[in-house]
Amino acid sequence: MKKLIALLLATMMVVSLFAGCNQAPDPTDPPTEVPTEVPTKAELEGTLVVYSTQTDSDHEVFLEIFNEKYPKVEVEFINDSLGALLARVEAEKENPQADVIFGGLSQTDGDAYHHLLQPYTPAYAADCGIESDGYYTYFTYQYVCLIVNTELLEELGVAVKGYKDLLQPELKGQIILADPGASSSAWRQLQTMLAVTGETFGDDAAWEYCKNLISNTDGVTTNSSSTVYNSVYNGEYAVGLTYDNGAISLLASGADNCEIVWPEEGNTVCGFASAMIKDCPHPELAAAFLDVLSSAEFQLAREKVAGSRGTNTTYVNDESYFPADLNDSVVAVDFVALAAEKNELITKWTNLWAEING
Repeated sequence: MKKLIALLLATMMVVSLFAGCNQAPDPTDPPTEVPTEVPTKAELEGTLVVYSTQTDSDHEVFLEIFNEKYPKVEVEFINDSLGALLARVEAEKENPQADVIFGGLSQTDGDAYHHLLQPYTPAYAADCGIESDGYYTYFTYQYVCLIVNTELLEELGVAVKGYKDLLQPELKGQIILADPGASSSAWRQLQTMLAVTGETFGDDAAWEYCKNLISNTDGVTTNSSSTVYNSVYNGEYAVGLTYDNGAISLLASGADNCEIVWPEEGNTVCGFASAMIKDCPHPELAAAFLDVLSSAEFQLAREKVAGSRGTNTTYVNDESYFPADLNDSVVAVDFVALAAEKNELITKWTNLWAEING
């Protein structure tokens, strides 16, 4: 009888593991039920391959916590823009080479990438301030900002307090931004400019601003989010259109020639996520990765080092890099509408860029 019970329990555990990897879980499941689907610390080993849009600081904070829990697991980060990483996942979908996409995925995506992802509800999903769609593990909120090289601005004799200041003729050719079709942070910048530079989202005044900004960039763009803030730090450009995590990480690492400018016109905020890649080689390692990512322990440590606010609602950070009144300037956006209009809005920006820059 004891042998029969043991056999039944073992069968149930195996079924539970594979059900967790191949069926969309209920986001309302209590987090205490999820860890039973994940092997114990002693059992986990191997190499976890992560396609990441995140910074070195994010990786370092994550590894410090993850390695303590799973010392036999090696983590390999491969960095690129979200567009490049998604193209890679698409090309590899018959034979996936990575297990997780770390960052870049957002509330504005809708179900656009679900065909490339494996459903999974992480251990602390119930503590998250954003309801999961069953695929995304939301671990951070993102605000956009400007990063300025104070030495170059002083040489140019200009001040930058917001978007409108980027149209000053002295800044022509001194501004760097990323392509919203390739970079998730650049897509966030486009959303924000359309939300705060006109009377209503994406009205004629907002697009006129975009047109004038493109003219003043003098054709300078990149596909990489990190290139933007690093180029400003290196003195190649005076201003970059970037995001909180990248800019704060730069300052936290000792970049005393740069400052963050929170646009005086306003801001937007959006949840960002990671996800398991469909049919990934190591779903049990990917699950462990996402469990740690959803935890208050990781998100608090990350916010202290890298500056991005976490989605886990069970922790408080007393060392925030953000202005206390930042949320007072946040303009609400319709994420469902943005998901539906994303391609149209990016195409309009791309056509404007081609029209102005030939």
